[in-house]
Amino acid sequence: LPTNEIGGDLSLPAVVRKMVDSAESCDAVVSFCEDVMSQKETAEREREISNPFPARSRRTGRRRRADNALFQPP
Repeated sequence: LPTNEIGGDLSLPAVVRKMVDSAESCDAVVSFCEDVMSQKETAEREREISNPFPARSRRTGRRRRADNALFQPP
């Protein structure tokens, strides 16, 4: 994230304020987020490829549904 576009304060309120105030700042944040998500997706694919036990990598069935129910919005 180019700090020359956003500044040193990376708190959520400060970043949102900068994004609203300036198209350049908004573009810088969007670009940064896209880069981070791309890196995370690449790392996830690499983990999936290298996982010797793919059946254990994700919860399935009743337990997963029960866990997901805990995180439903009100």
